[in-house]
Amino acid sequence: MIITISPGVVSGVMIKKDPVCIPFGFARSGFRGVLVVGKALVRIPGVEVYELGLINP
Repeated sequence: MIITISPGVVSGVMIKKDPVCIPFGFARSGFRGVLVVGKALVRIPGVEVYELGLINP
């Protein structure tokens, strides 16, 4: 399992950038990818996304 935490807002622009591409890449390789974010404006295929609510880092 790969867990990535990003306290900010994740949008469609961030799908090809860190930290979103890390769990996505591992999920494509067969690992369980988990992304914990402040707010997710997009869903990432194969990755479990957990929102904590808007967080001001």
